[in-house]
Amino acid sequence: MGWRKSLERFIESLQKSIDRPSFPAYLALAAFLDVFTLVIPTDGIVVSTSMARPKRWFMIALGTTVGSILGVALLGAIVYWDAEWIKNFAPSIFQSEGWEFTKEMLGKYGFWAVFLGGLGFIPPTQPFIIIPILADMNFTHWLLAFSVARILKFFSFAWIASHSPKLITRFKIFRLELGEVPDLSAAPKDKDSLKSKDTGK
Repeated sequence: MGWRKSLERFIESLQKSIDRPSFPAYLALAAFLDVFTLVIPTDGIVVSTSMARPKRWFMIALGTTVGSILGVALLGAIVYWDAEWIKNFAPSIFQSEGWEFTKEMLGKYGFWAVFLGGLGFIPPTQPFIIIPILADMNFTHWLLAFSVARILKFFSFAWIASHSPKLITRFKIFRLELGEVPDLSAAPKDKDSLKSKDTGK
């Protein structure tokens, strides 16, 4: 499919820019787009890049977190401003089992349901963005729950991947995510390693 090839090219561009100062900005863009597209393996990218460049784990987590929160905030603001467009754009969402499950979770746990949805351990994430807004949940409380969840998620993923990569690859969810991204461990570590390859040293 065309979108699959475009996604592969986008991820490959991340691999090529992994040692650039602007790399966290690329990650921010990827995380931002993932909120709207649901096709970018953000978790896998965070894990794989942190494993490949452990010294940059903080900036990797920061860029991904900022992009994700901005994406969530924008989508939430759009729904808050006018929810009819999303009902027309993706009517199947409102008829899915995930939608009914999210409504039930929000009815029971409110803020903490949004927090768990923000962690991404209760898929899909989008209903946890949309339903609270439609249910007139306080926008500030909603955004706070998502923001704290994304901070904890991406910073913990990046730290564990950079300090204990064997631990994180024991979990099936990460193995599946890593299977969707290129092997970044093969990327040159720094400029010196690039020079050594060119000179044969």
